[in-house]
Amino acid sequence: MEQNSASIWTTKNLGERMRFHSILLVVPLLALPACSSTEVVRAPVEATIGQQLIDLKTAFDNGALNRREYDEQRRKLINSVK
Repeated sequence: MEQNSASIWTTKNLGERMRFHSILLVVPLLALPACSSTEVVRAPVEATIGQQLIDLKTAFDNGALNRREYDEQRRKLINSVK
């Protein structure tokens, strides 16, 4: 027996409609946890040797490195280019 579109919305089909609407509501909610994350994704940053030397000097000037540490790191950076 063929149903017309008006008969779909009768109370006889209430259970089917409720299941259909429940599925429509639940499926998007299941995808939400996959969308959220606390992980921060950063693009890789490639500093030039010159910028690394400037940063190293700034760290030394601000007292984060002593003279020995500064000289050692500076030498390593310069030797990495050779």
